[in-house]
Amino acid sequence: MPRHRSFSSRFSWIKLLLTLALPAWLLAAIWTGYVLFVTHQIDRVLGVLAFIVETGLAIWIIYMLHSSNYRWRTPSFKLVIFSLAGIVLICAFAGIEPLASYKNAVWDYAKNQGGKVAESLEANPPIVTLPESGDTTSAVERIKPAVVMIEVEDGTGSGMIIDKLGYILTCYHVVEGAQSITVILMDGGQYQGTVVAKNESGDLAIIKITASGIDFPVVAIGNSDKLEIGEEVMAVGYPLGLEGGAAVTKGIVSAFRVSEGVNYIQTDAAVNPGNSGAPLINLRGEVVGVITFKLVREAVEGMGFAAAIDSAKPFITEVMEKEQALRQEEEEQRQERSLLDLEKETLRLINVERQNRSIPPIVWNEGMHEGARTHSENMQEKGYLYHDTGGQFAECCYGGPLQYSPGSLRAAGIVEAWMSSTAGHREILLDPQYRTGVVGIASNKGFWATYRCY
Repeated sequence: MPRHRSFSSRFSWIKLLLTLALPAWLLAAIWTGYVLFVTHQIDRVLGVLAFIVETGLAIWIIYMLHSSNYRWRTPSFKLVIFSLAGIVLICAFAGIEPLASYKNAVWDYAKNQGGKVAESLEANPPIVTLPESGDTTSAVERIKPAVVMIEVEDGTGSGMIIDKLGYILTCYHVVEGAQSITVILMDGGQYQGTVVAKNESGDLAIIKITASGIDFPVVAIGNSDKLEIGEEVMAVGYPLGLEGGAAVTKGIVSAFRVSEGVNYIQTDAAVNPGNSGAPLINLRGEVVGVITFKLVREAVEGMGFAAAIDSAKPFITEVMEKEQALRQEEEEQRQERSLLDLEKETLRLINVERQNRSIPPIVWNEGMHEGARTHSENMQEKGYLYHDTGGQFAECCYGGPLQYSPGSLRAAGIVEAWMSSTAGHREILLDPQYRTGVVGIASNKGFWATYRCY
């Protein structure tokens, strides 16, 4: 009897685990089917295998739990065969390779054989959406907002936005010698651009849109070293400067060439004047090359060339790192100017208080500025106010651990705090014996201000 209870208990636990596992496997199968059939963001072979395994396990669990008596047994041969056959047919008609290729071969064979079956199939063919067409459309839609037309004095070209601040990669020969550069976005917006870097040997250039506060769309950079000959690619640009949005031409990777140290992708996708600087993309919408030139000779067709994006990456990285460092330096200088303006405004308001009382003004003493700043920074580091006993000067201190930026703090608030202080600050501000002085403010963590005079 105890042995029977143990046996029943063990199978109760197994049934509970299978019940909990069922929704997990169903969700996994649904998710795999979504990324496989809808978004195409998974390797097709691995995706098909995963979808079959997950769906098969879900069917097996349902079968095991279906019996009211519940017994540990394997599913029937018919259940497994028909379930797998249904999954294979769904994958084949959804365009999943290699099942879709097998389906197409059988389809062609049936049509060529004639007869009633072939006639019926020709009269009522199944509606199948080819994944290649869907992939092409999705890839183009992803990249088109970040493809721009570039107008210069003597012509037009194309480019691609590689940074949301408005940095654009194009060909050097597009902007060579240009005095005026106009960048036109897909939505019709027009901006002036300036060349920030160029690489003549690689025929590359980066220009910057002179605009701020705009979050520009950017392209996705891929890997050209993963391309294979025969793989489908597309050129997305503005041939002949035609209005109405970027044009798309499709072809394959014809060959890989090397010239003067630059790796090129040869393609039979149509390349026309105005395409220079346009992105060459794969079916995932990733940039794999920069359209550079086409070979134009008598009886020569379909020989366009794009600089491989992997050859351009070192140039892009170097330029963007320098630009980031420059922006950081400019921001630090801007903050320094803002902070200095705040310090001098504070001293000006101190002189207003002195002037209202007919007291001679304090003259800014640059030699004391560094000491005042250092004292404020020391107070900020220690987290409390104290007076520096070194040097022959009078001193007012004010501060606290408040969130602060130079634009949010007002000089009037600092002066008001000193004027209303009961610690002798008012007397120092208005003492007529002091004729020179300075204000030093630290603002990294809260704000801390020091007024020194003598």
